[in-house]
Amino acid sequence: MSADARLTTDIAEPAFEGPVWIGALEWGPVALEDLFDAWVFAAYETRTTYEAWADARRPARGDAYAGFCAALDREERAAAVLAAAAQRRPLR
Repeated sequence: MSADARLTTDIAEPAFEGPVWIGALEWGPVALEDLFDAWVFAAYETRTTYEAWADARRPARGDAYAGFCAALDREERAAAVLAAAAQRRPLR
């Protein structure tokens, strides 16, 4: 691992200097458009899991809620990464 690459769990300040780390995978520089797409997909997943939770019957409601919470966490992370990247990159 290079000196400027780091694994972070801090939502407010994700690392963008050097490679981006996702778990154990190292990625190179990420385009802002790709981060936006990741957020859009996460938002869509949040909506669909919310609908599944709302429509779930009693035996499956707990699992549906857990799926919704997980999707909401992923959307929150994607939004934080996108916002941090947008603040660090100059406007054209």
